[in-house]
Amino acid sequence: MIKCGIYERYHWATFENIEKRGIPEKQAYSKVLAYVQNLEQNLKNGNGLILKGGVGTGKTTLAAAVVQHMIRIGNTSCHFVPLASLLDEIFSRKGDDQKEYIHQLKNCKLLVIDDLGQEYGEGWVQLKFENIISERYNRCRSTIFTSNLSAEKMKDRYTERIIDRFRDNSDIINFTGRSLRGQLRAV
Repeated sequence: MIKCGIYERYHWATFENIEKRGIPEKQAYSKVLAYVQNLEQNLKNGNGLILKGGVGTGKTTLAAAVVQHMIRIGNTSCHFVPLASLLDEIFSRKGDDQKEYIHQLKNCKLLVIDDLGQEYGEGWVQLKFENIISERYNRCRSTIFTSNLSAEKMKDRYTERIIDRFRDNSDIINFTGRSLRGQLRAV
């Protein structure tokens, strides 16, 4: 079952389960946990996170854990979606169905956009993505981004206006180390 966009691979991803497996990125983990411990205020202020670093370092797992936490406390005004899938959904939906999906993306209390930078970056796609981000920023809606992009590559891909919005209300958390793919699994 998919709840708030969390696919089966990440159903196990809770802070408790991550702690049981051992925390490989202790500093990054602590910062994300601090965000969750102050979640009500962060959501009220529209604060988000940018989780960036190499592949397989636990960014997506921790982002999923934040959404799982929201679901557990009864707040389902959250959605987790890989950016490429988000754009596929927008393209495949038509009329009112498309408008409703975009409305949900713009208005949910927390939107997690996984794999920032994996989308096609020109034309209508870029404009649609930037519109969603601008609307969320203006409405003080919290967004968590995960990305493998360096700061320099982000500047090559996104407009200065959008990057400024990313940074204005988001703490940047850098993930280092080697890929843990396959090691962070269900307990």
